[in-house]
Amino acid sequence: MRNKEHSQAIGCWESARKCARRMCHRQKESDCYSGIGQALLALGDLSTGKRSLKKSFLLGSRDLTDRDIVCRNLKYAIRGCRLEESLSELSEEDQQGALCLYEQLGDLYCKVGCYTRAIEKYRMQLNCAETLGRPERELAVIHVSLATIFTDLKDYRQAVEHYRAELDLGNRDLFEECKTWLKIAQCYEEDGRGHTDIQSCLSNALQCARRAGETVLQREVLTQLLALQEETGDPEYTQTKAMLQELLLDPGRVGSAVKEEQMEISEPLRESDLQLSDDDEDLEFYGIFAHDRRKVNRWNQRNKKGETPLHRACIRGKIDSVKNLLEMGHPLMKRDNSGWTPLHEAANHGHLDIVQLLLEKGANINDQGGHLCGGITPLHDALLNGRFYVAQLLILQGASVTLKNARGDTPLGSLREWLGTMELLNPETLKLYNETESLLMEAQASQEAAAPP
Repeated sequence: MRNKEHSQAIGCWESARKCARRMCHRQKESDCYSGIGQALLALGDLSTGKRSLKKSFLLGSRDLTDRDIVCRNLKYAIRGCRLEESLSELSEEDQQGALCLYEQLGDLYCKVGCYTRAIEKYRMQLNCAETLGRPERELAVIHVSLATIFTDLKDYRQAVEHYRAELDLGNRDLFEECKTWLKIAQCYEEDGRGHTDIQSCLSNALQCARRAGETVLQREVLTQLLALQEETGDPEYTQTKAMLQELLLDPGRVGSAVKEEQMEISEPLRESDLQLSDDDEDLEFYGIFAHDRRKVNRWNQRNKKGETPLHRACIRGKIDSVKNLLEMGHPLMKRDNSGWTPLHEAANHGHLDIVQLLLEKGANINDQGGHLCGGITPLHDALLNGRFYVAQLLILQGASVTLKNARGDTPLGSLREWLGTMELLNPETLKLYNETESLLMEAQASQEAAAPP
């Protein structure tokens, strides 16, 4: 975990968990589920991480500190899943709502150590803020969030880019401007930049501290500048030392301390948060059983097209939301007003990972839709839209290549119909087309040969 090998750590935790089960050691198994859950959160898999942490919480821990850690991480996972669900249900026009959700998700992913997702959400927040014309002060805060993450990741070049973007926005708070120059100087030092660049940043920081009348801050800057000048043999070392000694005699005014904002979720866990799904039978070994969760009405909250939350998450390619919805019991094969299933939507929009997940959960691979769908299967749908990777996955997973739609076309006919709509294919697309065509023809010959006479 310390080396960020989260996937490898999950494998080790799972092996340890199986050993704990053979030993009938409830406490150790709880610890393993906790480790798996934390690793999954760090990978950004909130839904699966929530399941592991829920099991750890239910199995219990004798150590109060460990129990508090599990409880805190479980709350993060639950909150993150709800935020991702809210984001998936948000209309594309609601930029203000998205702005708020992106910020909260960025903060949450930072807390669980998933910095790649945090960067993604903060960048989306920045795009929304710029689109909405938010004040420069708000944009500056987002740049600082991104710079801080890149610094933690030791990507000092990108960190400096965002710190300088903050400065370019015209920040007039001299105390904070001074702090920013100090952070840029630190990034330069860690990145091995030349002394001239570092000294330039420290000089800018010193000017800001003086203009702000911040004696304590001036001492901080002069201390760093003095160390740099001593290292480089700078002739101004003596003068800088004298200025620092003079300031040491003045207690000065302490600037307003910047407190780190803590995302603490004070509300207690609800009973519904701890209910297990039917897939969690493994805890029955310890006498912990799943409960029926009646959420049918919730999944009937459709839009004008009759799309359920799962339909919308599949259309937008929100894999975490799809996982979360399925985990909470969303029906797999609900149809919209036209008769399309979530699998149709995922195939139509080319979201390979979601198609794979829906198939693993048991979605009907050969569903031909409702009465308005023209007998189109997910495979037809993928081919008609040039989604070759999805089509190849469906074929390899056993989708029928002989089923015909209402117009009498097999999937091979749908592929050639798509080709007829294209004027010119680039080499990569042509290669994918030929691979898919060959795969279809091989599968068709195999399925026709296996069909009863």
